[in-house]
Amino acid sequence: MSGIPRVARIPQFDGDVAVWLVDKLAWAAHDALPAFGLRAEPADPTIESIDEPFEWRIIGPPWAAGLAMTKDGPAREIGQLLMSTLRNAEKVIFTISGRRPIALAGTSVMAAINATPDSFSDGGELLDPSRAAAAAADAWSAGAAIIDVGGESTRPGAAPVAIAEEIRRVVPVIVKIKQQIPDCYISIDTSRAAVAREAAAAGASMINDISGLRFDAELGRAAAELQLPIVLGHIRGAPATMLQMETYKNVLAEVHGELFAAVARAREAGVRGDAILVDPGLGFAKSAEDNWSILRRLLEIKSLGFPVVVGPSRKRFLGELVDDLHPGGSPRDRDDATLAVAGIAAMRGAAVCRVHDARRALDAVRVGMKFYSNLY
Repeated sequence: MSGIPRVARIPQFDGDVAVWLVDKLAWAAHDALPAFGLRAEPADPTIESIDEPFEWRIIGPPWAAGLAMTKDGPAREIGQLLMSTLRNAEKVIFTISGRRPIALAGTSVMAAINATPDSFSDGGELLDPSRAAAAAADAWSAGAAIIDVGGESTRPGAAPVAIAEEIRRVVPVIVKIKQQIPDCYISIDTSRAAVAREAAAAGASMINDISGLRFDAELGRAAAELQLPIVLGHIRGAPATMLQMETYKNVLAEVHGELFAAVARAREAGVRGDAILVDPGLGFAKSAEDNWSILRRLLEIKSLGFPVVVGPSRKRFLGELVDDLHPGGSPRDRDDATLAVAGIAAMRGAAVCRVHDARRALDAVRVGMKFYSNLY
């Protein structure tokens, strides 16, 4: 009977494909599927993780679902299956299983804690572990999902510090935070395996590597052995040289391709696909216009199939836009501009937004997510 939709069930998927599907259906479904006259919804909207198998329903003609699914991402075979075998069904039901090491819903806020004497954003205010822990506690109580602790400045022109010094800076901060907030989810902002190992022993649960595993190949193996999620960032050169590396013919295509290579390095090192996040590296070897291009077209970074982290906070490209409004000011005067970009990132489906003022950014992100959900 034409009024009763026929239902086709797709076999259960797990592993990397399941994680890709969860991201695709939970967020990118808002981007790709409506363009083909489709919508996606969970069979049980109360389920918030993929610890248990659950169902997603894609409502609409399967040929369109297949076309949407083959547009990008690593699960093209699913789209091909839809297009070739399910042409007569009117509703498609996926059963997906798997487990993500970090649960992300919508856009989460990552609070930056810079345990460095030469941080561009705060001038070393959080070098003392007690002050750093207090800042972390404020961000955590406000609703930040991740506290990102770093011990090496990555501002333009910054020189690297010794590994032992980086460890000396970050480990006491992580220990202090965990003493005060035992359930705090801490990320270690480092590109070095030795630092990551010490940070993990102190209580860090995630790695944030601006280099995408270019600076220290051992870091990928450390992430795999420690079973920690890792953010793979994009940069050309190093902080000391990156301002001379802002040359692209097509910034989106090149960043996308270089992040894809970073993912390949991580997978070769043994990192699970469901433990990878990607960061297009706003401000790292990119001109102001490059950064705006990435933000406008963030969905193309999402097409890699991994959660996207965006870190706009107080950066130079915002200063070029607003510093003239704050004569004699400091990077803190870019916070309002940062909030605007945090909202934009949420509207474009970023999984994580890294900021210095987490309390205010949470408001901006919530507005962006609401606009995003209503828009699609």
